Amino acid sequence: MTPAWEEPYGLVAAEAMSSGTPVAAFARGALPEIVAEGTGVLCAPDDVTGLAAAIEEAAGCDRRAVRRHAVRRLSAERMVAEYEQVYASLAHGEVAA
Repeated sequence: MTPAWEEPYGLVAAEAMSSGTPVAAFARGALPEIVAEGTGVLCAPDDVTGLAAAIEEAAGCDRRAVRRHAVRRLSAERMVAEYEQVYASLAHGEVAA
């Protein structure tokens, strides 16, 4: 991935990892939060040489581990569950407005 701006989420990376595809990308926007160790490799933004090295390194990632990470950390089910937790805490006055 070569985002030219501060990508707010990184849906392309999440979708790739959900199919077990490791990610090689510029470390820009939310990608450092999405691409964990063993699921891909990030390099400095706009570093084309670094990206080439990241691609080679990412190719060695265990695709099953990449998929497990995506299911565990990036799934819609997890997102919904965490939203529900926030809403429940708000409804019970546990979070300051």
